[in-house]
Amino acid sequence: MPDGRLTDDPTDASDASRKLLHHRSSGGHMRNIRYTELHGKQVLSQDGRELGEVDDLILDHEEWHVHALIVKLERDLLEDFHMKKPMFGTQILKVSTGFVSGVSDKVILHKTMAELIELAR
Repeated sequence: MPDGRLTDDPTDASDASRKLLHHRSSGGHMRNIRYTELHGKQVLSQDGRELGEVDDLILDHEEWHVHALIVKLERDLLEDFHMKKPMFGTQILKVSTGFVSGVSDKVILHKTMAELIELAR
């Protein structure tokens, strides 16, 4: 059964207590984004489909680098990702920050929904 991880980093979600992410703005330079700015933002695939919302982060506490976003998936996507639908709530997906192409009012990934589903297998 897939573990909901779209990253090669096995870091446990419990390390996600640090709250800062660097991302490239459209001008190519890095800017800081606070966790509070990311939490709850909708995450969209490259083809414009909603995955869910940012729920947490995975942080490498030795390098102080954010490796992944924890995305609370939309319930109707669980079957596509071959995940069991819980009675209440939903499942999470760990999405590598390398898949993020931009952040504004939404987090945009540079992977299509089909590519993300294939990576989750």
